[in-house]
Amino acid sequence: MELRKEKMENVTIGQISAIVLFLGTFLGGIAILYGYIKKWLKLTIKEENEVQSEAIKSLLRASMVSTYYRYKKVKRIPYYEKESWYAEFESYTELGGNSFIKDIKIEIDSWEIGE
Repeated sequence: MELRKEKMENVTIGQISAIVLFLGTFLGGIAILYGYIKKWLKLTIKEENEVQSEAIKSLLRASMVSTYYRYKKVKRIPYYEKESWYAEFESYTELGGNSFIKDIKIEIDSWEIGE
């Protein structure tokens, strides 16, 4: 016990203040670094989501246009194809798709349902 007491007697308030200051600066630096990393990750994820949304929109549009041209001449579409087309249309619209597909939808709405 006496050995520890001697070591503690040699530590000055200035040294304790320096340690506290160092720890505060170190922790503050980590907090700032964490903020930058968090902001960078949010931007990266947002950019990736935008790219993925555009890719999904392109795939949906290609599928819907393909279905449209497959049945355009006969103006008759099977029920399951029409339901699938409408599901794609809803997703495409929610992703911010353009009015080109809305014009196709108006035409498909007028078609007969059947094989």
